[in-house]
Amino acid sequence: MPCWTTTQTQITLGVKTDVALLTAALKAIGQTPTPSASGIYFSQGRYTKATGELTLNTSGAWGDELSGQIKRAYGAQVAQRTAIRAGWQVKAVTPFKFELTKGGV
Repeated sequence: MPCWTTTQTQITLGVKTDVALLTAALKAIGQTPTPSASGIYFSQGRYTKATGELTLNTSGAWGDELSGQIKRAYGAQVAQRTAIRAGWQVKAVTPFKFELTKGGV
């Protein structure tokens, strides 16, 4: 592939993706997201709210790795928020491992 071409990785997250949680997930993996009216921009790509598409400015093994990191980080944010809403206390043990306790137990 010529050096002047770029390749991208497209991921469909869906239009119901929570932008605040996705922003937190991107921060958790070391990205610096910038929210805008149309979605989120970060150094490795962008998320477009209207289409629910996450576009990464990379492909191949690194694109697969980054998309996996984003999906895991977003899933962790969703799990944490759901646990907190259900009244559980969340304690991070490792980046993607949490200890949950119910109420004052």
